[in-house]
Amino acid sequence: MQGPALLLALLLAAGAGRAQVVVDSGKAAGTYDPCLDPPTGVSVGDPFVFGLAFWPGGKVSDWGAPYNSTSGAPGLNPCLNLPVLTSTGQSDGTYQSYLNSKGVVWGTYMIKVDTLAGLRASRAEIDQIWNRVLAGMQDSPVISVVAFRGQNRSEAQYIRSNSSTETQGVGIVQQLSLVVSWDRGTFAGFTWYNGGPCDTCGGPTGGTCVQTAYEPSYQQYTESSCAWSFDECKCNEGLDCPANNCTTTVYVGHRGSDAPGRSMKTGYQIQQINQYSITSFFWKLIDGVLNVFGNSGLGNTAGAQSTAPVVLGGATEADVAAAQAAQQEQGQPLAAGSR
Repeated sequence: MQGPALLLALLLAAGAGRAQVVVDSGKAAGTYDPCLDPPTGVSVGDPFVFGLAFWPGGKVSDWGAPYNSTSGAPGLNPCLNLPVLTSTGQSDGTYQSYLNSKGVVWGTYMIKVDTLAGLRASRAEIDQIWNRVLAGMQDSPVISVVAFRGQNRSEAQYIRSNSSTETQGVGIVQQLSLVVSWDRGTFAGFTWYNGGPCDTCGGPTGGTCVQTAYEPSYQQYTESSCAWSFDECKCNEGLDCPANNCTTTVYVGHRGSDAPGRSMKTGYQIQQINQYSITSFFWKLIDGVLNVFGNSGLGNTAGAQSTAPVVLGGATEADVAAAQAAQQEQGQPLAAGSR
C-alpha cells in the first residue's frame, strides 16, 4: 500500500472509536494494575492495561536489557522485588526500592487491543520529573521511559534530553511508537518503532533529532525521534507555549493474532507510517481523530497507580470491568520475587 492510501486507511481505522476516560469508582484493587501477569485468551477489542515508567537522569544503559541473555531473569522493572546485584555480587536492594531511590515514577494506561491509541502524561507531570534533573539530583540530564506489564518490559527510550553526548540531538521528544505483540491472544512483548529519518527536524545529525543508540547488550536498534527545542517550550504563566503540548505522546499499535486467530493490523500500520516523510503531519491528524487523553496519574515504584486510567477506542466501563474480571480468572499468580 502506498503512502497516501495507507494514511487514509489508518485514519479510517482509528476513527472507528472515540477516546474516553473511565474513572475508577471503588472497583476491586488490581483491576487496573499493570503488575498483574499479562492476560491470555485475548480477542481484538479487549482492554489491555500496561504501565509507562519514567526515570529522571536514567540512561538507557542504566535500565539495561529487558531480560538477562544468559539466565533469562527479568531486567529492572518497577513491578518486581528481585535483588539488584552489584558488580561484586552484593545486594543493593530490590528492583522496586532501587528504582524508587532514583526517582522513577510510572503511570497506568488502558487501551483496546488492535485499536490505534495515543497516550501521554501531562506536561506538568513530566516537568515535575525534569525538575529533579534541573535541581542536580540526577547525574544525566535525560528522562528515559520503558513500557511494562508484569515481569515483561520493553527496552528503554529517551523522551527528554539536554545531553548531546547521550542522544545526539536534544529537546523534548514529540512522539514515540510502541507495538504490542500477541501470539494467539497471549501477550508476547513490547517493541519500539522509532526508526524514522528525522527529516522534519534536520535529519539524523540535526540538533533536535534525539537518538537512542544501538548497543548489542541492551538496545537492538538505533531509534530516533524529532523533538521540540527547549526554547520552543518556554512560556510565560497564563500564555500558550509556541509548541502547545511539549510532552511526549506514545502511539500504540498491535501485531500478531488474537485468540480466535485473527491477524492484528495496527502494528503494521505504525511500522509503515514511520517510513514516510509525512510522519509528523500524520500524527497531528491522528491526535484529532483519537482525541488523545493524558493525565494518567503518575505514582512511584512503591505501587501508587492511576485512579483514572486512560481508555482509548471507545470501551465502556462495563466492557472494561467484564473483560478484566475474565482475564484475571484465567491468569496465574506472579512468580516468586514479583509484586
